[in-house]
Parts: sequence; C-alpha cells; structure tokens
Amino acid sequence: MRKCLLCENNIPHSVYIDGKQRFLSKRNYCLECSPFGKRNTKQLHIEKDHKRVCSMCGIEYQGGHHKHKDRCGNCRSVFYRKKTKQQALDYKGSMCSVCGYDKCMGAMHFHHVYPDDKKFTIASYMFNKFDSLVEELEKCILVCSNCHSEIHAGLIDAIEIYEKQQKIFTKYTTPIKEEKIKQIKQPIERPTKRPEKEILEKLVWETSCVKIGEMYGVSDNAVNKWCKFYEIKKPGRGDWEKIKYGKLDKPEF
Repeated sequence: MRKCLLCENNIPHSVYIDGKQRFLSKRNYCLECSPFGKRNTKQLHIEKDHKRVCSMCGIEYQGGHHKHKDRCGNCRSVFYRKKTKQQALDYKGSMCSVCGYDKCMGAMHFHHVYPDDKKFTIASYMFNKFDSLVEELEKCILVCSNCHSEIHAGLIDAIEIYEKQQKIFTKYTTPIKEEKIKQIKQPIERPTKRPEKEILEKLVWETSCVKIGEMYGVSDNAVNKWCKFYEIKKPGRGDWEKIKYGKLDKPEF
C-alpha cells in the first residue's frame, strides 16, 4: 500500500466516490491532502520559496518577472514611467517654457494649448511607448507646476508661447534605417505577351508549371491562368508516375 508523500498516511487501493469505484493506486497524495477531482499535479511535499527581495525598495515580494527578477511590480512600473517621462522631457527641451525651471522631474507638466484637440493626457499614457506620445506632445508645451497654475489662472498666455516654440523646435521624425532602404525592391518587369497555345501545350506535358514560370519570368499561378485561357488540359495528380511506368501515354501534339 502506498503512503502519502505529504502526511505519510496510507493510501487505499480504491474508494467509492459518488457511487463509483475510484482507483487510487497511482496517487502520490491521499484524499485529505489532495481532494479527488482537483487536478492537483504540484509537488506538495516539496517546500518552495518564491519570495524575493526587491533591489530598489527592499520589500519582500512573491515571484517575479523573468526579465526583472530583482524588482517588484510597483518598482518596475515606477521605473518605466520615469524612463518614458524623461524621454518626453528631452523631446520638449527639459525645461519650463516660461521660467526655465529644470530641477525636479515631478514638477514638470505637459499643458495642452488647445484643449479641444486633446485626445488623452500625457501622464495617463506613460506606460506606452514613447513613439505613441509624440503626436500628442506636439500639442503641448512643457511648463513647471507653478507656471502651469498661472496658465489656468489666466496670468500667462500659453498660445503665444506655443507659437514661438513652433519656430524653434523641429517636428519629431523617425530616421529611416539604411537596411530598410536596401530592402525596397524595384518592380519586376513581366512579359505582356503569353506564349502561343501549341508551345505552352507541349511545355505543360514536359515540365512543371513552376519551371515554365521561371522560363517566362512569371509565377506558376500565371501559367495556370494561361492554360485556362487556352483551355489546355494539364496532367493531373499521379499522371507523371503513370507516364514514368508506361501506364499512361503523353498526348500527341
């Protein structure tokens, strides 16, 4: 009789559950440790410690991402938000457009000059890639928290500042890599005239449509369309083997 690997109690050979006989000879755990029908395939008798210590905040956390095993989920999100915001700050000049303040990242705000054109707030999309924020950043000016409050109070004209910046800052453009330019292929010059019916009919029974297409610089699908146009009967499946062993004769042209 087998023993449970967790509690070391004997496991019966069979028991009746819901009026049916269930065989337990292959189970590693008894029904008390692993109830019937729970589909428990874990190794319950082996204690596993999945707790880790975050390298940034020092707090113990359960599990961890396979790419960031030394950071908890909260620190990963904070790190990514700061990284994206720093890219946005560098793109907008890294200083307040009004007073030139550039000390604290948390005090820098992105103000939409025309609120009607705003699709989303920059702060709510910091988890996205920086390229997805560029279009919305073009509608904003970078200001500190103090100047931002004065703009909403009507003490600073944000539209005037925005128009001055349009003359200074260039729009964001993604550089095209040379490798992508090399991959651009010139259009293939294809023949406009199809071969005559007699020539195509002989070729179809001598070689495959793929090789015929290579001869004329077209695809095998184009050769099939030529055969439909001329109403040429092509060899069917297995006909080449029959011709090879003399079970089928090629048509005479």
